[in-house]
Amino acid sequence: MSPFVAIHSPIPTVARRQRPSAATRALAGVFAWMERARSRRQLAELDDRMLADIGIDRATAHVEAERPFWLDSRARETESRTLLNDTRSAIRFVR
Repeated sequence: MSPFVAIHSPIPTVARRQRPSAATRALAGVFAWMERARSRRQLAELDDRMLADIGIDRATAHVEAERPFWLDSRARETESRTLLNDTRSAIRFVR
């Protein structure tokens, strides 16, 4: 006799991912807005030494802190990126 016993369960072994409901997505959006507003307030309160530690200057911190909470910073990065100002590119272009 085998030491393994087959158990048949009504629960599938691979759970299907269900799309979150509209209420769940809306609530997640509100929490993201609250977190974004809080982090931008904290960014505005940092002194120059702390800003240097995270690698940004005062002007960049001011621009980010003044952005409305409903706008995501990542969306701005993808919109303004071109070949000439892409700092993440391995190839640098000389004007």
